[in-house]
Amino acid sequence: MATCSITFLETLKNKLSFGSTRSILLNCLPGKLTSRLPLNDLDQIKKNFSTDFIQKLTTELDFDMKFSIKYINTRKNEPKENIDPNHEINKKISLVDRRLSSIKYDHEDIQKELGVETFGFGFPLIILKNHQDSSKLIVAPLLIWQLDIKQNYDHQNSWVISRKTDSSILTNDALRSYLNAEFKFDIPALPEQMTEDGIIQKIELETYIKDVKAKLNISDSKELDWSTVETIPEKGTIQLEDGFDSKIILNGIFGIYKSQKQSLI
Repeated sequence: MATCSITFLETLKNKLSFGSTRSILLNCLPGKLTSRLPLNDLDQIKKNFSTDFIQKLTTELDFDMKFSIKYINTRKNEPKENIDPNHEINKKISLVDRRLSSIKYDHEDIQKELGVETFGFGFPLIILKNHQDSSKLIVAPLLIWQLDIKQNYDHQNSWVISRKTDSSILTNDALRSYLNAEFKFDIPALPEQMTEDGIIQKIELETYIKDVKAKLNISDSKELDWSTVETIPEKGTIQLEDGFDSKIILNGIFGIYKSQKQSLI
């Protein structure tokens, strides 16, 4: 009988520790998937939603973010040269609507089947270039906030994204396992004093992000701008600065985060 080499077993162990690189934990770019929703897409539904949400996330233990999806009335039967521009806006609103519904149904199905809450918000995002194959990129959340999502079946198509006092903030253990396996280093752990009150404030997040940048040798002198949310690039358009293999984006993804075990709060 053929025996397995130690190297093969170590490789297999590492792969099993972080799972598939296509999962939301290591590749959260939405692409054509309806099960992932960028935070700033909700600005199309409610003005300044993204900055208001980050403000609540970093200051409040218990909050509700309410909004309604409303389509814009458009002109019909117009010739191509006179097509109402609101048609394109409604297409974007429709995509947000479909993604919210898909995420909500997945969340409810898993909750009924397994009794666990899986809806969350991954933030901020880190982009990493694979040392062995520069064409492959990892786009992953550093941290994950456990949340809840509800839809009210009324004429206004209203939604609520909420956080409760006992909701957890989780490390992305799949990302840490991936970094250990592929890069032979780990991202800094969150200091206990940051998580004692159940809230990670903006100034604490800035400190943590700076520590991560230092660990990954990310040279970025600009200050974080909390007044706006960066756009998440499409996979084919991601650009990293010359000489650097990683980047941090001040934006996040709503979705279903399973495979998380270590709770910080």
